Amino acid sequence: TESIKWLETVSAPVLILCIALVSLSSYAILYVAASTAKKLSPIAINVLSRLMGLLLAAIGVQFILSALKLP
Repeated sequence: TESIKWLETVSAPVLILCIALVSLSSYAILYVAASTAKKLSPIAINVLSRLMGLLLAAIGVQFILSALKLP
């Protein structure tokens, strides 16, 4: 039971730290992406959007196939 109490007292600060790190990383990535998008041509942005859509569709299909796989 001591290990469970120790885990409960440490888990909240660790969770807050993880949330802060993810938030900071997301902000940095979006900030760099916004400045990079200003430098790209509309054609390049369109191509990148289509590639990201294709990647998202492939990941979605993989999730569905993994869910349908029987043990």
